Amino acid sequence: MAALRSEAPHPHAAVLFIDFLFSPEGQKILENYEYGSATKDYGFKRWYMSIQQLERESGRWEKLLRELGRK
Repeated sequence: MAALRSEAPHPHAAVLFIDFLFSPEGQKILENYEYGSATKDYGFKRWYMSIQQLERESGRWEKLLRELGRK
């Protein structure tokens, strides 16, 4: 996913850059810097959380983040 500001100072250059990012060469560069692609199979099972699971677990995650922030 990429976004372009409506008032970009150089909109044509931005469009060309976004086009490059989605090209095979751009995807290879991004992958070298550990930015994955949603279309590539990385060999692990994807995990999805339902809204109910998120609501149940949110308190635990908030507590963990507070504890980590104190260190």
